[in-house]
Amino acid sequence: MKFRDNISVPGLDSRSGGGNPRPLRVCSSFFPRCRVQSGFTLIEMLTVIAIIGIIAGLLVGLAPAATRSMRMKRIQGELQQLITAIESYKAKFGHYPPDNIVNRRPLLVNDSTNQLYYELTGWVYSGSDGTAQPLERGGVFHSATAKKYFNTPSFVNASTNESEVHNFLPSVKGDQVVKLPLNSANPDVALLKVAVPRAGVLVNTWHYRTTDPTNNPGRFDLWAEISVGNEVRVISNWK
Repeated sequence: MKFRDNISVPGLDSRSGGGNPRPLRVCSSFFPRCRVQSGFTLIEMLTVIAIIGIIAGLLVGLAPAATRSMRMKRIQGELQQLITAIESYKAKFGHYPPDNIVNRRPLLVNDSTNQLYYELTGWVYSGSDGTAQPLERGGVFHSATAKKYFNTPSFVNASTNESEVHNFLPSVKGDQVVKLPLNSANPDVALLKVAVPRAGVLVNTWHYRTTDPTNNPGRFDLWAEISVGNEVRVISNWK
């Protein structure tokens, strides 16, 4: 038996009120050439895979840039935090926190190993031997250590009376401070740490100088050095 896949149905031609009827395609198991196809063709699948690959490549390329941007914003935030604390210190004591003067003639300042953390957080002397404790009562510090590592016998923001000591960095976080391990005869020395490391530097600390500063005469220079690719970028309180 032979069937036709085009069946003319009289009266169903919408283009005219009469005349030749329009063929109506009837799909069924009797008409295999009229089967409806479903799913994707190979070309469509390859096109989708290619588009996904392009999008993934763009996202992978943008990820390092986004990470660098987040790091830069954090360092800028920490810079402003320290500037505010240093200016508050000056408003209280009438001068900026001392820096680490290694030698005066000729002038030599160790800007990376500085006592900025101790001056901004405040210490309370608890013994006649110069032993001091921070306001948060964690750890101790000896005047001999201050002399050895910061070339100063004591800190300005320190007293035997806790009410006379001020903490200008109450919101400082643990990852903003690094403690260098020393021998058993001395406690750890704490320094303000930069959130982003620098290649080739074991401990990346904030640099600080108020004695004859190069970029901000009469004030202070504060900066951080970080690695961006193969370059060293400086984030500072000067333009």
